[in-house]
Amino acid sequence: MIVAKSRITAVKRVLLAATCLAGPIAVGVVSVQEARAQSVSCTAYYCGTDSATWWTGASNGAAGWNSGSDSDNGGAGAAGGVAQVQNTGQLNWALYAEAPGGSGGSGGNAGWDSGSDGGAGGQGGTANATNASVISVGGNINRSGLTAQAQGGAGGVGGDSSSFAGAGNGGNGGNGGTANATNASGAYITINTAGTGIFATSDGGAGANNLDTAAPGNGGNGGVTNVTNSGTIITNPADADGIWASSLGGNGGSGNPSSGAGNVGGIGGNGGTVTLTNNGTITTSGASSSGIDVSVSGGTGGVGGSTGLGDASAGGAGGTGGTVNITNTGTIATSGALAYGLLAFSNGGTGGAGGTAFNDAPGGIGGNGGTVTITANGTITALGSGSGGSPAIGAFADGGTGGGAADDVSGGNGGRGGLVAVNANLSASPGGATTTGASSPAVYLTANGGAGGVGGPGGWGGNANVATANITGVLVTSGGESPGVYALSNGGAAGANIGQNDATGGGAGWATIVTLGNSSGATTTITTTGTGSRGIDAEAVGGAGGTAGPNGGAFSYTGYSGGSGGNGGTVYVGTWSNTTITTQGSASAAIYALSQGGAGGAGGPMVSSGDGGVGGAGGGGNYVTVNLGGQSVISTVGDNSYGVFAESSGGAGGTGGEATGGVYETGGAGGAAGSLMTWNSANTNYQVAVTNFGTAITTQGDYAFGIFAVSNGGSGGIGGASEWTLDHNGGDAGAGTAGGNILVQLNAGTITTSGYESFGVVASSIGGGGG
Repeated sequence: MIVAKSRITAVKRVLLAATCLAGPIAVGVVSVQEARAQSVSCTAYYCGTDSATWWTGASNGAAGWNSGSDSDNGGAGAAGGVAQVQNTGQLNWALYAEAPGGSGGSGGNAGWDSGSDGGAGGQGGTANATNASVISVGGNINRSGLTAQAQGGAGGVGGDSSSFAGAGNGGNGGNGGTANATNASGAYITINTAGTGIFATSDGGAGANNLDTAAPGNGGNGGVTNVTNSGTIITNPADADGIWASSLGGNGGSGNPSSGAGNVGGIGGNGGTVTLTNNGTITTSGASSSGIDVSVSGGTGGVGGSTGLGDASAGGAGGTGGTVNITNTGTIATSGALAYGLLAFSNGGTGGAGGTAFNDAPGGIGGNGGTVTITANGTITALGSGSGGSPAIGAFADGGTGGGAADDVSGGNGGRGGLVAVNANLSASPGGATTTGASSPAVYLTANGGAGGVGGPGGWGGNANVATANITGVLVTSGGESPGVYALSNGGAAGANIGQNDATGGGAGWATIVTLGNSSGATTTITTTGTGSRGIDAEAVGGAGGTAGPNGGAFSYTGYSGGSGGNGGTVYVGTWSNTTITTQGSASAAIYALSQGGAGGAGGPMVSSGDGGVGGAGGGGNYVTVNLGGQSVISTVGDNSYGVFAESSGGAGGTGGEATGGVYETGGAGGAAGSLMTWNSANTNYQVAVTNFGTAITTQGDYAFGIFAVSNGGSGGIGGASEWTLDHNGGDAGAGTAGGNILVQLNAGTITTSGYESFGVVASSIGGGGG
């Protein structure tokens, strides 16, 4: 772009530097004297105020031109430029820096020819927002205190056509740029009306929807968001996070009704990267007002188009989650319901729903989860009461759910879970991480597979991934159902089957690892006082298999089969020396470690003459290992509160389908139970292994065993019923499977129990019952 000399001179008069010529330049409306009086510096294409509610520095990419001819595509949106704003004084307004990419231009319409394509959205630029003094937002100003936005532009809509030549394709969304937000040491941000303390985003732009048979656009990928808080942030209203940071993938465009061939929904963009550091203080008091809230989830896939003639109207795939890195060495305190202290998502995007077509319109595949890494070395307090749901730390990298489809088309498969890790050195007293509400773990993390989408059949459940928690310091919870550490790596369930089909299977659990303390002997304490509040709850469970649909075919002789359950994943819980776990509520084991195969789905009924469908097989249990360090203590007070509970069991087989439509028929056989998985190498063939290297275990309550180790085979499924009275038979029951090997080693330490039927050590290896 060539800029007129007079325009450049005008920009210099208000101390603006147009360094990236990606969009139109507008002269700032604020004088130099006003800027100096407010202690605001601004470098952007535009600097000004919005009705005295915020300072704005904007470097927007120009929108692409709209095509007036079917021979020319819509113009691409220009990239955002550089926008930088900084406050060094007392400011009663919000501060805002934006550098979004321009939206793509529309394609030209056509008569007998095809329409031209819409333009792509522009990439986000660079937005820098810094507060080095005081920002206080109140009154009628519904703004975030400090905002940096560098999102990609939306794709342009393709041109239409009045003939069968077809419309133009929708434009893709632009990728996010770079958003940087800093609240410096000694600086303050106070929010008394709607808004967040810091709002920073580099989301990808949305893909455009299509017209007629053309393809919609794909979502843009998230960019890079960097946030640092070294000062103080205080928010008082509801829905007012201390910091909100995102780099989401843009949603894929959706298909529209078509007169010819169908069209596939656009693909969701991938999440980007968020790096956040807090070494200051964050305080929120409203409901749904987390201290830190971060998301880099993938975009949702677009919905497939609708056509009565063609096919290929599948939903678009969800995008993959991005990367989150959070380091907290400061103080975070929340007091509202549903308000996490620190919350991070990197989930896969949901697959788009399939359209309506003559053939082939399945749901889109769910995106895979990304990566979340949290290093927490400060103090985090979440005091939400009432409805609860206010964990101190929440980290989630789950696979996306598959898109749904019609009753004769498959739903999308669930995405695989991502990688999630929480490394916490929470050494403050009385609680480095403290919660008081119900359903509020101190540390909550998941790497679950996504569920399959609804369809005929439903989609396959996605496999889980690895969830890791390494904890030192102090965790305290006082609400019901509030573990100290709650870590899951569960497979996704198969999608619901609404058609007449064999069902699909559940995803596999993968690996859950929880470690307390470290090799240096750092003191670590977990204390819970609510009912159902375990000290550590670590699980890796396979997803449930789907239920088969009915079979009413006149020439069919067997019903459809249920889906198999997914295998459980491995679970490891280890405590180093100088660790203490105390629970004071019923049904609150100090350590609960579970690997279980998912249940098989039920076989489908046979509604004409023939046999019912076979139930699905249960998934297998996997390895569970618990190691207890020396010079440590486990103490529980409450009925059914074990010192250690460790289980690896196979999943139950599914029930056989019912036979309802004829006089010579047999109910479907029950599914086989899940078998326990075995090592290939010798001398390590234990499904459950618990070793005490020197921990003193004490329980006070009825049925509160010191150590309870379980490795049971799964139960066979129940045979299906047969309704008629002439030559009818119920289905064969599924066979149970053998229990597994258990190792309990008491190398050192003590076990003391004082309640009714509270044995020191119980090991149970029982074969599963027949159905």
